[in-house]
Amino acid sequence: MIRFIFYLVLTTILAPFFVGTAQAEPYRILDNNIWVYHDLFVERFGMDPENVDNTLSGARGVAIRLVPLARQRCHQTDSGTREEKCYPSWQWLLDLYIDIDQDIGIVGDSPRQFKPWRSSIYFLARKNPELRKRWEDVFGLKGGRLYLEDGKGKRREVPFEIFGYKRPIKDGLMMIQARINEEIILADPGEKRIIEFSDSTGKLLHRVTLPQSYWPRFAALRAKYAAITEKNWKGGVEKDPHIWVYTKQFAEKYHMPQENISNEMEGAMAMAFRMDSWGTYSHQKFSTPERLNFPNMELWDIYLPENAKLYYADPTIDNFYDGFHPSDYFIHEKTNRNDWDGTYPHLIAGEGLKTGGAHIYREWIYKRRFKIFNWVKTDKKTRWSGGPIYNQMYMQPQVLQTDFIFLEEFDGLSRVGADQYLVFSDMNAKSLRSDYLYESKYHKSRIPTPFMKKSLEYRKRIMDKKRALIRMKKKRSQAGGQNK
Repeated sequence: MIRFIFYLVLTTILAPFFVGTAQAEPYRILDNNIWVYHDLFVERFGMDPENVDNTLSGARGVAIRLVPLARQRCHQTDSGTREEKCYPSWQWLLDLYIDIDQDIGIVGDSPRQFKPWRSSIYFLARKNPELRKRWEDVFGLKGGRLYLEDGKGKRREVPFEIFGYKRPIKDGLMMIQARINEEIILADPGEKRIIEFSDSTGKLLHRVTLPQSYWPRFAALRAKYAAITEKNWKGGVEKDPHIWVYTKQFAEKYHMPQENISNEMEGAMAMAFRMDSWGTYSHQKFSTPERLNFPNMELWDIYLPENAKLYYADPTIDNFYDGFHPSDYFIHEKTNRNDWDGTYPHLIAGEGLKTGGAHIYREWIYKRRFKIFNWVKTDKKTRWSGGPIYNQMYMQPQVLQTDFIFLEEFDGLSRVGADQYLVFSDMNAKSLRSDYLYESKYHKSRIPTPFMKKSLEYRKRIMDKKRALIRMKKKRSQAGGQNK
């Protein structure tokens, strides 16, 4: 609940960045999913009855959405040269809700079932194919296939990549998250959409048939995002949006470019900073493709030594991922339980996922001025100040089969300073004290100054472009109103 309140407050704070000035009208995250579900979702969760279609077979609910990825997808031009044309990258996602007792062939430790396609790990794996294969084997989630079937029973397979799995996401349900492409959306509504799950031998375990009444409802969504085409979500190469820094050993082991090596790095093997897109918002004018493609979330990926001491309330947790507003965020269950309760089977119901966090500390000069008659004295003292940032993702080395712990932290950047540190904590009140940098019994990492400077410049460029776009649209709108 605390984390939900934090996100809600954050979106309110970020509102002025989208519109230039604060708005009096409500500003909140919009459920951008198109839903279909059984009566169960109305009875148990209080969802809208208009989305009920009990012809949905093999699943209790389905949600599909189009999301911006805040990075560029670049295609070679038709000229035959090496020139590229880049487009903002978008992705179609599908969430599938199935009864918890149904065997769909996913085995192993369910918290480990994740493919990190939005983080810097995705781009690290592109340079290290052996790592990518190893992680895909570890993360599992194989066996799901999506088919289009015409009236004569002829099938063709369409892309369907499972990247997330929550068990149970709500009482009696598990949720499977998959990446799809627009072929399933734009195909003839009369064609059947069938998802099948098989075991390792290919034996069919479970079949889901999506209702035919579902697909005409996507026409309004595509009209809203008419500027988004196949080149935004298919083919080409997605460019790495991260600002990187790492040790020489990390660069050599994982085949990373030499220009990002830093001798200032202490306590970490690598760091990567990016800005990502939050999602859609309650007002149409905030949810245009142009605005959504401008990132507004600041994320740090931290690669720590495998022996780094971190705080976690439950020592059995070796992996977690909050995700970027999957559809379960918008399930309005009638009880007071929050979205994170019960996500992981080994947690006691109601406890949720309790973890520590981190603080960015920077050194600053505290000045005091004394004036006695005509004599002025300035007293300078060095102090440390810091603010918390919050865990988004955490994976242990045994999950990744690597020599590092992977963390993704979510919050704003500090100012550039000569010495800045990322200090991990249990997030209690004492952690906010200025002397905690020295007292902390948990891991500390020094942040290289050039890396922090480049990250801040990256953020400024994005925010300047966003504000320029908003001003330009405002002028056009005003000019259009005057011409009427």
